[in-house]
Amino acid sequence: MKAARHSEIIGLRSDLLGPDLPKGFLDLPDDRIGCELCSLYPIREVEKRAMTPEKARRLAETRLAIESFPTRPDTIFTNAWMHVDLAEAGFISAVLNGAGSVAIVTSSVRKNVVGQLASKMGQRLRYFECPAYPWEDRESGGNHAHIWRRWQDLLAYIEPSRPGQPLLISAGIWTKAVATVFRDRGGVAIDLGSVMDYLDGAATRPPVLATYYGNPKLVPNHLKLEGILSREKRLEDFC
Repeated sequence: MKAARHSEIIGLRSDLLGPDLPKGFLDLPDDRIGCELCSLYPIREVEKRAMTPEKARRLAETRLAIESFPTRPDTIFTNAWMHVDLAEAGFISAVLNGAGSVAIVTSSVRKNVVGQLASKMGQRLRYFECPAYPWEDRESGGNHAHIWRRWQDLLAYIEPSRPGQPLLISAGIWTKAVATVFRDRGGVAIDLGSVMDYLDGAATRPPVLATYYGNPKLVPNHLKLEGILSREKRLEDFC
C-alpha cells in the first residue's frame, strides 16, 4: 500500500477493469465464482480456459487490491504489462547498452542472465541479489527463516551510485517496495517483471505470452538476452 501511494506510474491489468466487485464476491461457491468473474470483466481467453475456483479468487483479490490502492493525485496509470511494451519498443536494450551504469535487483534464479550481462557490461553493471521465492530459495539451499531479514537489509542499503541511475527490478511483489525506496534516494526504478525471465528464455507468465505472441510456452528470440542487446535503439530516441 505504501509503494502504491508513492509510485508515479502504476500498471493495472486491463482485463480486470470495470465495475467494483459485488460485496461478498469471494464467498461465492466454487461452481459460480469463475463464471461470475468472467461475466464482469474481459478476462483473457487463455485464462478462461484454465479457470479454477482458486484462480478466480486470486483474480478477484487482485481486483479488490486495485479498488483499495491509495495513489497520488498525479499518478499515471498504464498497462500492467508495460515492461513487455518497453522491451518491445527497444527501451530496455537502450538502457542496458547506453546508460553509464545500470543496477539490477533479481534473485539467484536468474544468475545466468546476470552473469552474461556482467561479462558484456563489466563495471557498468551493479547487481543486488534479492531472495528468491521461498520454494526456489530452499531448492538452492537457502535458509527461508531469514528471508525477511534479507529483504530489510536490501532496502536499508540499496541506493543509486549517481543521481538518475536506472534500476531494473524483477523481485516479485517486493519490486514495488524496492522501486519507491530507490526512487526516493535519487534513482530511476523500472519494474522489469517477467522480462527478466524472458531474457533467460524462461516462459513464465504463459497468459501474457499467449496474449502478445500467441504461444504461452515460447519466448520470442527478440526478447531473449542476445536479441535485446542486439537492438539499435538509443536512449536519445526516447527523449
